[in-house]
Amino acid sequence: MIEPTADDRGPVTLGPFLEGYINSRRDVKDSTAATYRKTITALVDYFGADRRLDLITAGDAELWRIEQATNGNQRDQQRKDMADNSVRRRTGLARQFFRHAVKRKLIADNPFDGLAAAVRGNVKRQQFVPAETIYAALKYVACPQLRAVIALSRFGGLRTPSETLELTWQDVDLTSRRLTVRAPKTEHFEDGGIRFCPIFDELYPFLLELQDAVKPGIDCPMSSPVITRWTSSAQNLRTPFLKVLRRAGINAWPKLFHNMRATRQTELLAQFPAKDVCEWLGNSQAVAMKHYAMPTDDSFQRAICGSISANQQVSGEATPNEKPPKTIAFEGSGQVVTPVQ
Repeated sequence: MIEPTADDRGPVTLGPFLEGYINSRRDVKDSTAATYRKTITALVDYFGADRRLDLITAGDAELWRIEQATNGNQRDQQRKDMADNSVRRRTGLARQFFRHAVKRKLIADNPFDGLAAAVRGNVKRQQFVPAETIYAALKYVACPQLRAVIALSRFGGLRTPSETLELTWQDVDLTSRRLTVRAPKTEHFEDGGIRFCPIFDELYPFLLELQDAVKPGIDCPMSSPVITRWTSSAQNLRTPFLKVLRRAGINAWPKLFHNMRATRQTELLAQFPAKDVCEWLGNSQAVAMKHYAMPTDDSFQRAICGSISANQQVSGEATPNEKPPKTIAFEGSGQVVTPVQ
């Protein structure tokens, strides 16, 4: 009996190995496969499709990572360097591919082991988006569906576009103020990616406006999508939102929809238990602290202007010295909402 060689176990050159790997991953979504493809292209462009896996050393992997960091940006014509988290994600995928090669005994060691791959929170791209900014922008939005998309992100904390476009009218219970959210990102988890989120006061009028217009259960099935203007997460929601901000004279912030979701989580964490908030928004407390929660000037001012008592008041109770929050009427909705302070 002769022990099979690496050549007997499958392709040992980079191009065929990576192609075989991605073709075997029928368990991943198309968007994930597209992300895999970007890293595969970067590996093949650098090393060549005919490079033997066992001839790629740890030093080669490190040089590839440096190349990605300094010259890997193919999207922005103004710059060639790649954001640190993008480099980390790409490095992590490369390590994943080569880990598979180790498991198949095509190579003895993973050359990408030891390279930084953990994605970190990027404080420079975090920005708190005040509710007043959103209300000012919404005055320039003619389309009620776009208003709802913006409100679901900023006041509902939904991932946009993926979770927003999954919503159907049977998921929207305005009577019980309960939203059923289906998260494609986490549907492989034990809960199937389904969670329940309160329909907050700020979000309610925008969903009510749409419901009154389409009359679900009467003029359309309850299984109909809430948002019909956009039907795929691949469609660009940034462009119409950016046009709105320009018309309103508001400077766009980094990561338009992510920072609105992060702002909502930051607000909620100041009022409710972290476990509840993370259940509502569909992330872990570790992820929330690392990528979503932001320090706020309001918290800082409250900390220096008042003593901290061991007997904390129940969230939502107004102290004698607190002024009642302002109410903002949104034109066209017939509703008056009270922003979270």
